[in-house]
Amino acid sequence: HAQEAILTLSDDGQGFETLHDEMQSGFGLQGMQERLELLGGSMEIISEPGQGTRLRVVVPGQPRNTTTAIVQEARYS
Repeated sequence: HAQEAILTLSDDGQGFETLHDEMQSGFGLQGMQERLELLGGSMEIISEPGQGTRLRVVVPGQPRNTTTAIVQEARYS
């Protein structure tokens, strides 16, 4: 059983009005989410206006076959 890597970042900044709006406004967070999904990982963002933001990223110790996933993504992009 392979272990997973977990990264947690947090700040006490402005936070987001809505997560959906932030994910759609650029490619940074959206790109991270897509790449993590290719590896079988996940990303969670918890944010509230005026309360800052917390980002949690999980990457499996044994990622799924990324070559197949990347070829599939290129086909549908």
